[in-house]
Amino acid sequence: MQTDFADQKKFYAGRTGSVVQKILRAGVRRAWPNLANESILALSCGELLIDPAQAVFGRMTSAQDETFSCLVDSRGKPLADGSRDRVVALHTDIQDSLLREIWRVLKGEGRLLLIVPHAGSFWASSSASPFGEDPSFSPKQIKTLLNKNNFHVYPVGSALFTPPALAAAWPELTENIEKIISIAPLFYGGALIVDAQKRIYGAATCGAKNARRKAETMMPPLPLPI
Repeated sequence: MQTDFADQKKFYAGRTGSVVQKILRAGVRRAWPNLANESILALSCGELLIDPAQAVFGRMTSAQDETFSCLVDSRGKPLADGSRDRVVALHTDIQDSLLREIWRVLKGEGRLLLIVPHAGSFWASSSASPFGEDPSFSPKQIKTLLNKNNFHVYPVGSALFTPPALAAAWPELTENIEKIISIAPLFYGGALIVDAQKRIYGAATCGAKNARRKAETMMPPLPLPI
């Protein structure tokens, strides 16, 4: 069960949360160094990771007892198909229905950045931060989920290499440790930074290719005119 949005914002307003926000923002900059002139949709706490001037905030609605989700604007109207260059999500319940909706609103070859807890890490099992309440994933699990929903996944990065207790007790030391390890990480940290791109070619053309191939095998070529 995910924590309430107000509780999440309260965490990031505190001492430990402000350190975590700096660390995650640095991870976003490494993955997306240039966001000039990009239309960005921030989901849940994703707005904390980027310059607010670049973000277009959206929210999810779900029909009761149905696997239906829709990304809408501030007026409650559905976002248009292919209307956003990028989507960034933090503390969001990552499911097939959400990924399909993100795929819909992204432009061709648009990018998605997910930050999710790393399964088995200290952060995923601790109640000291919202990461302990979010669904956690291994790198393989999140890649499989995104691939299934027509996203190409780039090499998975990570952050939060220090345990939550250390980040709370020595925030300055934690920031220095993160900077050192992020240069050449030898293992995954407590949060996975997943950069993925909307895949159009495979989704749009595989069906057409298979249908054309099947038709060619069923219908013999017509004779050339004399």
